[in-house]
Amino acid sequence: MAEEYDNDQGDGHDNVAGSDDLRESSFNPVALGLKEIINLAHVGVSSHKPGNGVAELLSDDTNQFWQSDGPQPHQITIHFSRRVEIRAIRFYVDHTQDESYTPTNIVFSAGTAHHDLKPFVEMPLSNPIGWQDVPLAGIGGGHDANSLSCWIIQILVKENHQNGKDTHMRGVKIYALEDTGAGGTSSPIIEDPQPMIIDEQAGIVTTTTTATVPTPAVMPSIEDVSMSEIVPATSNHTPKSTAEPSADFERSWSDDFREPEIR
Repeated sequence: MAEEYDNDQGDGHDNVAGSDDLRESSFNPVALGLKEIINLAHVGVSSHKPGNGVAELLSDDTNQFWQSDGPQPHQITIHFSRRVEIRAIRFYVDHTQDESYTPTNIVFSAGTAHHDLKPFVEMPLSNPIGWQDVPLAGIGGGHDANSLSCWIIQILVKENHQNGKDTHMRGVKIYALEDTGAGGTSSPIIEDPQPMIIDEQAGIVTTTTTATVPTPAVMPSIEDVSMSEIVPATSNHTPKSTAEPSADFERSWSDDFREPEIR
């Protein structure tokens, strides 16, 4: 069963009262001037168990979780209506609670549309607990080359602990710089000269992978939604994670995520 979800969750800030793990982390979005923007996106998953779908994945309560219900690999697709500059991507997993449902190898891809998704990092995980930071240093976007500029992000779970079939993920968060307000001078969003291309397909198709490069996913068509202002990145948060990018993973993708366009 595939599921899609269009967010409408207020201003996109973390629910501090329900984010004990975020407070315990060294990552402080308020201090870094960051704003959560996943509420501006259309989010879909390749499959899910009833009661463990996209709403649970996006909840601030890490006792709730997305559980896949289909063949591997499992995927999450996050689709913005316009190109955005992303400063941080985080996801929550816990092997102590999820055991064989815990992801052990995740590939992150990004692009302008479903047909040109390119992998930008592969994260092997070993007994992870809590919020994991996806490395974006040197990705190529923004004034300091540490922003990911894209329309779509795909999270592909390739393997689970103890060869588990289905997977659990207890949260996903995406951050851009907080709005500067009426007196700010930064550009609010990244305007593209070309319209967004959306595959006119019904349902999300789980894809297979070759080596460390996943095949692009297929998403259902959606209507564009209006966005709040997202300011280009100026903060310099260094992600911390229990995982390191695979040493064998080719990181020649940085040029694909630079301004002014993604090729």
